[in-house]
Amino acid sequence: MKKFTISFLTAFFFCISVFSGSDDYAIRTGLSAAAFEAISAEEEFDAEICYDSGDWSQTSLLMPNDFEFLYNENTFSYYDQLDDNNKSAYNAMKVWLNPTTENISIPLPDSITFQADSANISDWSDDQRSEFWNLVMANIKEGKTALTFDYPELFWLDEKKITVSVANAKVSRNFITGKYTVYVSEVTVSGNVKDVYNDVETAEKFQSIYEDCVDKFTVEGTDNYSKIKYIHDSIIKRVNYDLSAPYYDTALGFFIEPYGIVCEGYSKAMKILCDKENIPCILVVGNINLETNFAHMWNYVQMEDGQWYAVDCTWDDLDDETNPVKYQYFLKGSESFNSNHTQDNTYITPAFTYPELSDTDYVYISDQPIVTTSVTSQVTSSVTTVSISVESSAVSKTTVTSESNVTLTTSAVSSVALTTSSSGTEVVIKGDFNNNGKLDTGDAVILQRKLVRSLEISDTDLNYELNDDKRLNIWDYVILLRRIRSI
Repeated sequence: MKKFTISFLTAFFFCISVFSGSDDYAIRTGLSAAAFEAISAEEEFDAEICYDSGDWSQTSLLMPNDFEFLYNENTFSYYDQLDDNNKSAYNAMKVWLNPTTENISIPLPDSITFQADSANISDWSDDQRSEFWNLVMANIKEGKTALTFDYPELFWLDEKKITVSVANAKVSRNFITGKYTVYVSEVTVSGNVKDVYNDVETAEKFQSIYEDCVDKFTVEGTDNYSKIKYIHDSIIKRVNYDLSAPYYDTALGFFIEPYGIVCEGYSKAMKILCDKENIPCILVVGNINLETNFAHMWNYVQMEDGQWYAVDCTWDDLDDETNPVKYQYFLKGSESFNSNHTQDNTYITPAFTYPELSDTDYVYISDQPIVTTSVTSQVTSSVTTVSISVESSAVSKTTVTSESNVTLTTSAVSSVALTTSSSGTEVVIKGDFNNNGKLDTGDAVILQRKLVRSLEISDTDLNYELNDDKRLNIWDYVILLRRIRSI
């Protein structure tokens, strides 16, 4: 199983300064002014806190303000699911779309309030400090996560070394209870460059190379299906799964040698190129293993039918030079995909609701002109002539009986298989389970239902099986889908 590592325990350094101030505490509680005392904190909250938390350590990546064409404004956005404070954090952190380690101020529309026993943070218990910072992080952390999921082109940011500080806060004291209330209306964050890029200047050079590579990458195809397939195949054919590669967890690893990435890189490259083609695509994380601290990442894409389908490039990569690509996890519905993929709604992305997948796999029907071929074969039976005419993928048949050996001539779509009965009175189109004279999605639906036993399999159905093994199985379904797509 191909996975990426999640560090659930990451050290963060926080500092806080709380200055004097007053508020409307007495009015809001109904207490008299005499029961309220505004505290002038002569000593600043300057304690340095080393806080072990996994709040920021999910995935990684982001990038430049002048690179907006890579972001699909019409697609599903995690930003839309955030509360006001996390939306403010998301917007403020967009500065990171260009490499920078400068401080970023995040205004909080809804001020954070916290009850404490002391006006001096150094006097707080470990549990109280932990509770306070958990509260602060809850108001900005999902904004950061949404940003890195919506903009996976952010590659340089080391999310394990984000510094968070609180300043310009106010503190008040209830004279009766002796409790202090801290009011936080602004948070400051600063990012750090990943070690592999050394510094901001180097990261900017990589960004320039990366932008150029994406700009020059041409996605081939005439519709969303063919474009997504081209992206899927291109990623798999170019890269190898390599946890030791320098850019393994970013889309950069697809564009720059040594072309080694893990599931994060596969998924982010898929999203960036789909965004470029204006194909709705999102990152999804799941298959969480708390014992090993491993998780997995894949994509959901929305097709022209309005339904969402799953794509897992990582698991479709066989790392085989002669046969590198499979399609076991390509444009899948929930009934097949969720058998071994469980999206996360608890640990990394608890605030997000993923779009609902289609129940069934995507069935592609090409809008390209039908190509006809002429086939001649000898048939010894009572059939004289069987003519197959093809118009707009519909197949009509005419049978004339005779007593002699004959030549069977057909003009039909090259992917349609034909059989003749021994009596010569019928022509069976293999795969035409709904008997409408053509191969279409209706046949695929019927076969799928028969395979899952929601429809009974009859002896007659065996006349329509496609791989000549005298049974109906998943391989018939695969062949049928391929033939429908080739029409």
